[in-house]
Amino acid sequence: LCLVGLFLPHGRWAAVDTYTDPLVLEFAAGVWLAKMAAAGRLGRTRTALAAVVGGVVILAVVAMTGVRADGWARLLYWGLPAVLIVWGALSLEGCGRMPTIAPLKGLGDASYSLYLVHGLALSLAFKLIGGRGLPAWAQVALAIPLALVSGVLCYRLVERPLLKVFHGRKRRAAGARPRPAGWAFLRPKVQP
Repeated sequence: LCLVGLFLPHGRWAAVDTYTDPLVLEFAAGVWLAKMAAAGRLGRTRTALAAVVGGVVILAVVAMTGVRADGWARLLYWGLPAVLIVWGALSLEGCGRMPTIAPLKGLGDASYSLYLVHGLALSLAFKLIGGRGLPAWAQVALAIPLALVSGVLCYRLVERPLLKVFHGRKRRAAGARPRPAGWAFLRPKVQP
């Protein structure tokens, strides 16, 4: 679809603009990473470290040069380093090379809720603190914790209870099998 989008007029139909945007490929890369992790096809320690370092270097070069990263260039300048960093981190975690840091694990658990509510929380924060004469860096420093707290609250009050309800239904239907440890819970279930 993204390649087809090169030949279509943009700005006329929201659906065309959305589904042919190269950003969709970044989403697809995230799906691919989840499938790789679920299948246990991750890298070894050296490869993982090289991927993380490579991703960080690309981001640093992009930031220092101020190169414009729109459209397809975004895929190269932001998407590629993001995939490298996430793949490397998943690989390091899979090799047992990542320590478990409880607050970061909590943010990771709440990442989907953070994704869903951060825009609303940041908008609210900037409405509340905007116009008070604070420099931009201070407004950001006050807004980010509000977004993080909002995401964690959404996870604890909405997402986690809903997950328990739906996972409970699945387990009862499947005969109450225990959930496997690690990334195995992402693997597809094969019925004998």
